[in-house]
Amino acid sequence: MPTKTKRSTKKQQNNHYFLKIFSATLLVAVLVFGGFSVYHVLNTEPKENTTKTDNNTAEIYEKNENTSPTSEDESTDVVDLKDMMDEAMQKPEVEIAENGLKIPTFDLSVQQVNGNTVISGKVTNFIETDGTCTYTLTGVVTKSYTKNILPDPKYTVCEALIFKSGELANGNWNVKVEYKSNTAGGVSETQTFTIQ
Repeated sequence: MPTKTKRSTKKQQNNHYFLKIFSATLLVAVLVFGGFSVYHVLNTEPKENTTKTDNNTAEIYEKNENTSPTSEDESTDVVDLKDMMDEAMQKPEVEIAENGLKIPTFDLSVQQVNGNTVISGKVTNFIETDGTCTYTLTGVVTKSYTKNILPDPKYTVCEALIFKSGELANGNWNVKVEYKSNTAGGVSETQTFTIQ
């Protein structure tokens, strides 16, 4: 009996040793293959990128030049992951004025929605939560409205102005927005709109 136990233990040790070697080899193979795949994706030269817009959503597709489609090409358009990752990692540049304040870059919009005039603005190159936005409208008269900042994960969003039909006199109006905080300040370009 002792001989059988000794053989059994030695066989278990051999199996255990084989299992360790096999696991280590498999792990190395997976790491090498995975590393090669990531390297290949990141170092493949993109062909020609074009932007398709549908319902205000941009999708980036890679298009092969000078080749006719094959069954593989027809199956799906390939998204260029490296370009998408690079774009996502880029942060807007923030300029600093001589007075040390950040200079905002604005997106100012005037829209007619269900008979209402909606004026909205946002700072697109940094995020703050403690500033104010002052809209100045110039037409028949000049009017100023100071609004608070709304929470947003991507922009510094100014609370919108909403004028019901008849609240603004008919004619041409100019609007601009000024953003002020303890660390930033600036005024947008003027935008013209018409009330009829």
